[in-house]
Amino acid sequence: EIFNRLRAIVDKEGIFADDKSLNLISRICDGAMRDALSVLDQAISMGSGKVEYNSIIEMLGLVTNENLFRLTDSIIEKNVELAMKV
Repeated sequence: EIFNRLRAIVDKEGIFADDKSLNLISRICDGAMRDALSVLDQAISMGSGKVEYNSIIEMLGLVTNENLFRLTDSIIEKNVELAMKV
């Protein structure tokens, strides 16, 4: 339901937002529409009118599986410099 509402908003406003981004917002807001609208508004502001998955991840300080795998690989390789960058 939240995803559909967010999709309707961005479509009406002519804002680019892929489904992956809107799904992420829907999931992290755990059913709270007001929170979802707030995150969407922040994402639009940060993205200069576009809502992008990586921007939302960065904005909220979330950790993705990709980052966890990169961190694990760098630890296994004993590459401290790369581990600190991840």
